[in-house]
Amino acid sequence: MAGLDDLTSEANERWAKAERYAHGFADNGMGEALRVYYTRYFPAGVILYAGALALVGSLLSGDEPTNWRLVLQAGSFLFALLAAIAGLIYNSKRVKPRAELGKNLSITIGLEVDEQKYLRRAITGKEPPPQDPVRLAVARSVAVQSRKTQATNLLTVPLHSYGLGGLFEDLSFLWMGITAVFLVTTILFAREFRQTGRFLAATAP
Repeated sequence: MAGLDDLTSEANERWAKAERYAHGFADNGMGEALRVYYTRYFPAGVILYAGALALVGSLLSGDEPTNWRLVLQAGSFLFALLAAIAGLIYNSKRVKPRAELGKNLSITIGLEVDEQKYLRRAITGKEPPPQDPVRLAVARSVAVQSRKTQATNLLTVPLHSYGLGGLFEDLSFLWMGITAVFLVTTILFAREFRQTGRFLAATAP
């Protein structure tokens, strides 16, 4: 495989170039910042929002019976928007400062497709980590770059919870499908984030 066995001068030159692009990348606690958000701020926000939604729904109904299905439907759409905005703010204030992202360049732009695939497989645990220091430095920087993107995805994925609002109105295959995609996407984002974290921990100096 090119990522492991290709020791030609051309390959070494490609990896050396990638290693120069890989300077200045480090994860200084993105996982901890994300854990704090989803164990403290997000649950607290959900509780406060649920209370406010119940209060507003009752007040708007006046003397008429509250149409809780409509309240939950509208509330779910609004929650999705507010949760995404909150995630973006937290990402900017707490997660981004914990990621050193070096230059705004594609680290692997000079590598061949097989070499890029090897890096992805190594980072996700499907291949052993590179033993060569240059290749390992590149892999670790790519992992940090990917982990930052994954953290942003996890903070904004509640936007897709709008599908839950449709379920309160109609248990159709459309809304059930949207909800299923939301749940599967969330699981995959979390899985990828954990994989890159394990790789960085296992290959730490």
